[in-house]
Amino acid sequence: MTQALQDGLAACTHCNRIFDSSLYNRLLSASWLIRKHSCHGITQLMSDTKLPEHEAILVHSFVVDNEYNHQEFEKTLKLFGITPKRNIDQVA
Repeated sequence: MTQALQDGLAACTHCNRIFDSSLYNRLLSASWLIRKHSCHGITQLMSDTKLPEHEAILVHSFVVDNEYNHQEFEKTLKLFGITPKRNIDQVA
């Protein structure tokens, strides 16, 4: 059963790795999913990743609509203040 990621630690059922499930990693993970599998809209992305709508819109806008590659999307997240150590809630 798929569960939505919360900030903290999570485990991948495919590779058995433990990782930080911060906003930064959730968004990057969603962007990889879009690139690997065809995405049929924000609703599907939300269903596949359990992201809230505002996070799904952000990923979809950059990765699908504007065709950002991984490096471009990662750089954009950092420009928004979303880094591995800072979530959007912490940005003033």
